[in-house]
Amino acid sequence: MKDDYLLGCIQEYKNRLMYSTDRREGMKEKKQKVQLFKMYKDFIVYGKKYERRWRRLCNRYKKIRIIGIEFVSIGETIPRLFTAIKDLREESPKTLFVVLPVFFQHYSGGIYNKRIFDLLGRHLYFIRESNISFWLYVAAKHAETLDKSWFHHYDARRAERVKVKKGKALVPFTKEQTEEGEARMKQMGITGEFICLHARENRVKELEWVEEMAKETSCRDCDINSYGKACLYMGGLGYQAVRMGKYEIKQCKIPGVIDYANDYYDELMDFYLLSKSKFLLGSNSGLPAVAGFWGCPVLITNVVNLCYGLEAWPDTGLDMYLPKKYWSEKEKRYLNLYEILDISNDCDIYNSKFRGRHIVLKDNTQEEILEAVKEMNAKVDGRWTASEEEEKDRKKYWQIMDAWNRKHSYVLPRRRCKGYTMVFWQISYSYLKNNRYLLDVDSSLLE
Repeated sequence: MKDDYLLGCIQEYKNRLMYSTDRREGMKEKKQKVQLFKMYKDFIVYGKKYERRWRRLCNRYKKIRIIGIEFVSIGETIPRLFTAIKDLREESPKTLFVVLPVFFQHYSGGIYNKRIFDLLGRHLYFIRESNISFWLYVAAKHAETLDKSWFHHYDARRAERVKVKKGKALVPFTKEQTEEGEARMKQMGITGEFICLHARENRVKELEWVEEMAKETSCRDCDINSYGKACLYMGGLGYQAVRMGKYEIKQCKIPGVIDYANDYYDELMDFYLLSKSKFLLGSNSGLPAVAGFWGCPVLITNVVNLCYGLEAWPDTGLDMYLPKKYWSEKEKRYLNLYEILDISNDCDIYNSKFRGRHIVLKDNTQEEILEAVKEMNAKVDGRWTASEEEEKDRKKYWQIMDAWNRKHSYVLPRRRCKGYTMVFWQISYSYLKNNRYLLDVDSSLLE
């Protein structure tokens, strides 16, 4: 990697830090000449101070490894950071991991959640607003001394499952963070046990990515109100419901739901609420990739990308999912599981590709979600006992999944990954037993 490339990445990051932190207002362009003038002014004024600071770092560490991690969405960023923490623990204590947030060219936002720095800063050293001028100096003066061999090491998430125990966060909160979280929960009106809800909308993509990306990936969206019957059921058991998210515009009409996304949003609470939730009733988005790291099981509805890969995803052992239905307009029927995997591999998460294959994706119904929530709640409580019929159906399900996996050395959306993981969550049995056509696969494909 060329040294001027590293300098450009840090300068780009600094530019983004100077944008408005509220992306609803949009981005404000800064003239490059002004930025360069300020950078060189800092070098002149603080150069000797920065040099002494750099020498202290070199005396303390044998290797200073700088890594770029994409800060383009919470679901992309968190798994990569936890993978980096795992790698750091296996390294010599004389190695310093320096994390530089990097961004896609077509991503127009800034840092999605700055509390990440506080939560994980005890484990990783972040280049942030308070020290970025120093690291610009290092990149300009001492880039050849930095270990840049791992800069692109986390461009693709690793093909592995991160085992997590229910209710046990991999990175606990500090006393101050816990006190802040409890105070905010009280302010929100959370008085007892609760579940978190999240229904993906393409609003974030509209605000921070190109509009075409939002339209193309909307097949992963679902309606928050489709959780209505499930919330009423959990409410009858004494559980409140908290709507997660940011920039949500779909009105939640479910009685009693606390709309954290629109009324109480706070960057710390993205993590703290999940850590206290019984489980997350979510959708095919990035939030389930976050929940498990804080010990929260997930029930994911309306899943589209079954073979997309769950690289570096947390696994509580209780996680469960409901797929969307794949209707073939040509054959006038719903596709079975093997066919769904083929289509998922070919079409990924893009509407135009599904249209090209004449596939219509149909959302989960309120009744399907309700039955899955009953099942999830029983499993989290340890009250679920699998019947012989369920064991038989699940065996056939995994036989199909494994057979497809064996015949595909890679999946199209994950070509840059070294390996990939199939969806490892349990499919909701209440869903599977009512849609047994999913298991109607030619036996010759399973050999």
